Amino acid sequence: MKAFLVITLSIPLVLSGCAARLGRLNDNQRAERLAIERGRLTELKDPIQRTKSYIIISTLLLDFITGAAHDHQADVMRPLLDQYTMAIRSARDTIVNSDRDPTRNPAGYKDLELALRQQTRRLDDVGRTLTLDERAELEVARSVATMIRTELIRLIFPQSKVSPSFRQLAT
Repeated sequence: MKAFLVITLSIPLVLSGCAARLGRLNDNQRAERLAIERGRLTELKDPIQRTKSYIIISTLLLDFITGAAHDHQADVMRPLLDQYTMAIRSARDTIVNSDRDPTRNPAGYKDLELALRQQTRRLDDVGRTLTLDERAELEVARSVATMIRTELIRLIFPQSKVSPSFRQLAT
């Protein structure tokens, strides 16, 4: 009976695509999705769509980083961390260098800020599983993500409109 319920409940999830959204992609599917997103970047011109594509890329890279950290494969994790850092910097450059006003049209800015908030939490979790030597490079990527997130918060909420207590939380 239990097996029947599991199968019955999982079929709609798979058919609706929810399983993929829940992070149940295997490494081959992640690699394929990563290649697709990187290919899309050449076609995308809208800064919001490009930023969202970079967010997807950084999230997929973070999935690979998590797997490498779980297996204590520091040599695999290093280039992934470099790619992750490059992806979030590119996302930041794309949206900040666009002509969008972050206070009036925060789309893209907020998407990236939210993604970085979630990703820094994941990096914290991953860091707890690593040895001290393995953690150093992860901390560099985490500090880059935190700095970009802080910058985005300041752009979305200029200091004249933000309470001092919130500014302290953002840093």
